[in-house]
Amino acid sequence: MLMSPQNFQDLGINFFVLLKTEGIQSFCIIFHPKERLRIMKFEDFTLNDLEHLPSLEPPNWGSLSPRFTRFVQSDHCSPVKLTLNSTTIGIGTTIRHEDTAWLACIIVHPDHRNKGLGKLITEYLIDSLDRNRFQSIYLIATELGYPVYKKLGFELEKEYVHLKTEEELPESELSPDIISYKEAFREEVMKLDASITGENRINSLKDHLKTSLLFIEDDVVSGYYLPSLGEGHILASNTKAGTELMKARLQNSKIAIFPSDNNVANDLAKEMGFKQYTISRRMVLGKKKEWNSLNMYNRIGGHLG
Repeated sequence: MLMSPQNFQDLGINFFVLLKTEGIQSFCIIFHPKERLRIMKFEDFTLNDLEHLPSLEPPNWGSLSPRFTRFVQSDHCSPVKLTLNSTTIGIGTTIRHEDTAWLACIIVHPDHRNKGLGKLITEYLIDSLDRNRFQSIYLIATELGYPVYKKLGFELEKEYVHLKTEEELPESELSPDIISYKEAFREEVMKLDASITGENRINSLKDHLKTSLLFIEDDVVSGYYLPSLGEGHILASNTKAGTELMKARLQNSKIAIFPSDNNVANDLAKEMGFKQYTISRRMVLGKKKEWNSLNMYNRIGGHLG
């Protein structure tokens, strides 16, 4: 992506010279009337950059290192960093599925916010994608990011409600229909996932299947819970499977996040003493795909919906 004069005017920079754009890297020398020479560029994020993540981590996001380690090691992800004079001031990644893509972990260092850099990173990630193949681009927007993404053409698709409790929940027995993952059900799990999400997400899910719990009715998979994927993802084809898997998850978690129109999940969480504390927004750029929000009983996280 070529950084336009408007991009830099948004940053309060009056003069710039684009030196080079090649592949994933864009190099710029920036001249500012009141500041010293500065060099800003986009580069691949590597494992050597993990040490810079703590200074970028927003409150309540937890450690970004596990996520970015996986992004770097996954062929379907392309994490990048934005540096200023060799200091990392922003990060983000694309996550590519068969014909859809997600933008994730678009974060700007606190000292460099409100300068248009979040918009710059988002545009760079969008431009790195083959729009003929990836006609649907998704992201999860926080309150801070929502107006930025809206200006770039992203449309609101669904709100997620975030609930939490401070109470210790009593232990309860798992439903007898819940079993540990068996490889024989792999194809069924992926078919269920595709039927609900409208995406082929095998590359994002495959490493988490072995630790999953499945809800089996009449030898058919009607729901799954992936404890190791993000915040503990739950999809189910019916309310019985969804609520039982949700109960299993909430034995070890004090936070629940799901689409706002899933009243079954909302009622169960509130019965268990959970209270809403914020929302986030799922947004799409380009073609809208059909997906079933009522069948999601906990999202993956801010990086995959």
